[in-house]
Amino acid sequence: MIVNEFCFYTCCWAGLTIAKTYAVTGFSGTTPTYGFVSSAHLTCAPSIGARFGGFDIGVRYEGLNSIGFMG
Repeated sequence: MIVNEFCFYTCCWAGLTIAKTYAVTGFSGTTPTYGFVSSAHLTCAPSIGARFGGFDIGVRYEGLNSIGFMG
């Protein structure tokens, strides 16, 4: 049996990425100093699409937005 259906949909994914990186934090003369740098990023991915029976087609945009340093 073949079921014909047609619908549009929207969706939005959101996530939080927390990172702790060992990196150059400054210089003492010409010698670099190292330390841990923490940061957080908010990611969102809104999408739209259409479904035709078993065929699904959609478009998604992913953006990364920095929400500042944590410490």
